[in-house]
Amino acid sequence: FFAYGGSTIVVVFKAGMVKWDDDLRHNSDNSMETLVRMGEQIGQQRTNEERQEYLSNSLNLGKKNSTITQLFPHFPVMNAIK
Repeated sequence: FFAYGGSTIVVVFKAGMVKWDDDLRHNSDNSMETLVRMGEQIGQQRTNEERQEYLSNSLNLGKKNSTITQLFPHFPVMNAIK
C-alpha cells in the first residue's frame, strides 16, 4: 500500500545506464517533486554507444558526477549526533 506523500521507491542504476526523461531531469534540477503514476515511463535504457559517450564525458569531470555523489543531495545529512 502506498500513501500520497509518504511512499518512496529508490532504484539505483550503474552510471550512464538510464537516460532520464526531460521533465524528471528539469524537476530534479529545480528541487521539485515529480508525480509518477504506475506504469508511467521516467526514462529509457541508453544504447551502448550513448553509455560510452556518457561515461567518457563523466571521466573528464572527475568523481563529482559518480552515481553515489549524484544521490547525496537527495538525502538529509546530519553533521553531528548529540
